[in-house]
Amino acid sequence: MGPALASMPKNFAATRPVNPPGVEPKITIEQLWGGLAKKARNPKGYIPDVASVSVLEDSGDKVWSQYTIALSAKLHR
Repeated sequence: MGPALASMPKNFAATRPVNPPGVEPKITIEQLWGGLAKKARNPKGYIPDVASVSVLEDSGDKVWSQYTIALSAKLHR
């Protein structure tokens, strides 16, 4: 990956089912939001190859972060 491509912002979004049928325990919306907020502020334990995180803005309901991915990160297809 060349330097110009490496410095371009990347975005990722995904949808996952919450409380699917037959799965216990069920989580509350407060638990779900708390987990998402924790992950947004410090994704190192959740996203492989995150080397560092800088929280640029945290207004309580919006978090803007900048992540650095480790050079050893592998591309998954």
